[in-house]
Amino acid sequence: MVDVASFGEPMVEFCATEVGKLKDVQLFKRGWGGDTSNFIIAVVRLGGRAGYICRIGDDEFGESFLELWHREGVDTSQVIVEKGGFTAVYFISLLPGGGHDFTYFRRGFSCKPLLAVRSKPGVFKQFKGIPLKRDLDGYKRKL
Repeated sequence: MVDVASFGEPMVEFCATEVGKLKDVQLFKRGWGGDTSNFIIAVVRLGGRAGYICRIGDDEFGESFLELWHREGVDTSQVIVEKGGFTAVYFISLLPGGGHDFTYFRRGFSCKPLLAVRSKPGVFKQFKGIPLKRDLDGYKRKL
């Protein structure tokens, strides 16, 4: 039994290793993103029992998320792996002066948070709390 669950869109990130436009950058560092995934990992790292509700593709990126959540101790019993699906990605470009910009690739991807919930009726009954995306801004400031 977990205390907190989150649902949302996990996304693999590719962050440029140098300042410039995406078309000019040669190297990227891969990481895992998505506010809700980051949040639920933070809950576990702070000692909470937490689970994630989402859909991912059965591609290597989806597999890498499952491995990450397993290593971190996140309950993945409510994660739906879509056969033939794709896990979304985004690219981060580093701007002069220290800023950054995001470019998302989601069309046709597996994550449809509400479909993940509708696929498993009663999924929320087991959790004590479920932060929604708009709630995460406050948590990020506190962490």
